[in-house]
Amino acid sequence: MPIMRRSHLKKNDVLLSIVGTIGAVSLVYSNKDATCSCKLAILRPKNTDNAELLAVFLNSKYGQMQIARYTRGAVQKGLILEDMDQLIMPEFREDFRNTIRSIVMRAFEQDASANVSISDAQTMLSDCLNMGDIGLLNMPIAVKKLSESLLKSGRLDAEYYQPKYDALFETLSCFNCKPLGGGKGIVRIKKSIEPGSEAYLEEGIPFVRVSDVNKYGIAKTEVFIDHNTVQNIESLYPKKDTILFSKDGSVGIAYKVENDSKFVTSGALLHLIVRNTKEVLPDYLTLVLNSPVVQLQAERDSNGAIIQHWKPSEIEQVVIPVLDMPTQEIIAAKVQESFALRRKSKELLEYAKQAVEMAIEQGETIALNWLNSIMESFA
Repeated sequence: MPIMRRSHLKKNDVLLSIVGTIGAVSLVYSNKDATCSCKLAILRPKNTDNAELLAVFLNSKYGQMQIARYTRGAVQKGLILEDMDQLIMPEFREDFRNTIRSIVMRAFEQDASANVSISDAQTMLSDCLNMGDIGLLNMPIAVKKLSESLLKSGRLDAEYYQPKYDALFETLSCFNCKPLGGGKGIVRIKKSIEPGSEAYLEEGIPFVRVSDVNKYGIAKTEVFIDHNTVQNIESLYPKKDTILFSKDGSVGIAYKVENDSKFVTSGALLHLIVRNTKEVLPDYLTLVLNSPVVQLQAERDSNGAIIQHWKPSEIEQVVIPVLDMPTQEIIAAKVQESFALRRKSKELLEYAKQAVEMAIEQGETIALNWLNSIMESFA
């Protein structure tokens, strides 16, 4: 395969989305053995010391307004590379540039620490459950009697009976396990609504779809619905510690809502509410849902479909290992630490963006003074 040198990523590259979610910006903070999608433009600063400032500026309202100005198309909107030459950025003072650079670097350090914390939690869970390399088993053949296959599960597709699934359930049988849902399950499962694209608006109540959610958070949605879409729409708002769990598309993604929220989710996202937090901690359960323990069960149940779909009846029967509470608390603490560090990283980037906007509107001295006062109180 030929090496695509023009699209090979380098440290300090600024990536700009030019198709789809137009205007999304990110910074490549380390050398990666990767190439860039054709949906992204690579902006490579001649002076790499300006990379952080460029990324922050493009994320600011003054960068986004310019990006919106050059967006072309009607149905399929996008940017073309030639328009990138038209984007302008003020020449900021060196002390201001250096301050923004140090804040962005600090944000990336917080993010890296968050990754370490969540990785520690995942490793501890895997070690406690003796998971080993179950998810990597690739034995292609499983010999099953009819009484062990179709008559027991109603499934005759070969993928459902791969040996790695047998290995998973054999391992889980050594631990105290409970079904995820159902009458004796760990959670109550609530369903949301699917009003259809004809109900989508440009403003109103945020409508969160599967594509907006990952295991680390919820992206800013571009779709909204009317308050009168259904009666008592407030009852659909996720409460603190509700776990959003995807059953369609990218199945098996779990994210725990950290605070009472005012948005509505797609019907493809189930709301899981832990019945007894003295038995199972929501942070622990979320980690298990995102782990191979549940991902393998999702893979097994949804195999063979062109568009992945995980039936709620199957989700209710998902096997969840319930470790002792002291172990859950240690794992949950690592998860919470990871999310706290990720929040700090986002806050730092937001402060940097606000400082750039303030520097343009009121001058760099005022922006620096404000930024320094903020950073003194930032912990």
